[in-house]
Amino acid sequence: MELSEGNRFGKMLQERRQSLGFSAAGLGSLTEGEIEAFERYNAEYRARFGFPFVICARTNRKEAILSAFPARLRNDRKTEIETAIEQIGEIAWLRMSDAISEGADEWLT
Repeated sequence: MELSEGNRFGKMLQERRQSLGFSAAGLGSLTEGEIEAFERYNAEYRARFGFPFVICARTNRKEAILSAFPARLRNDRKTEIETAIEQIGEIAWLRMSDAISEGADEWLT
C-alpha cells in the first residue's frame, strides 16, 4: 500500500477517537478550534506531500501533534517520507507488542 492510499486524518479522527492511541493523546476531546486546526494542517500537508500526515498518537499528546504539523511541513518530500515511515514503524511495533502481550496472557491462563 502506498502512503497516498491511507485514510484522511479527519476520517480516522472521527472513527477512532476512542482507540488507545487517540485517547492517550487527548484526541478524543478536541475543541472545535483544535479540530479545525487538525483539518487545516492535514489539508496543507496532503497538498504538499501527496499522502496523509502520519504520527504515532499513542506516544504524543495532542499539543505535540499540533506542533509537529508546521515543523514537518517545512521538510522536503524525501525527509518527510522517511519520517512517515519511521512513524509507521513505531505504530506497527506498538501494535505487535500489544498483540504478543495479549496472546501471551491468553496462553498463560
